Amino acid sequence: MDLLLCNQPEVIRDIRMLDYCDFPSDNFPVEFSITQTFRRARCIRLNVYDFNHGRFQELRAFLQGTPIEMDLTENIDECWMQCKSNFQAAVDQFVPVKMITNKNSPPWID
Repeated sequence: MDLLLCNQPEVIRDIRMLDYCDFPSDNFPVEFSITQTFRRARCIRLNVYDFNHGRFQELRAFLQGTPIEMDLTENIDECWMQCKSNFQAAVDQFVPVKMITNKNSPPWID
């Protein structure tokens, strides 16, 4: 028995059972077409860092010359958030941001 299962039968067209097979078998290949329409990808609009134009020497000098201002607490998550926030502010100052508007490629590919 040759069998074709589909939960959307309206997309299956031109079903044929081929009467030949390249090897000995009591089953024959089933050939069919699937008709499906696809929607266009949505336009991606993201602000991402433009690391190709970042001023990393200045960022490095800024981070080395700036004292770490953190309120040390017993909660490691709060300490991490303060450290991350300070670093993020420095990156925002020395690495420009650009708008990505490509709808067909991932945002990390230029």
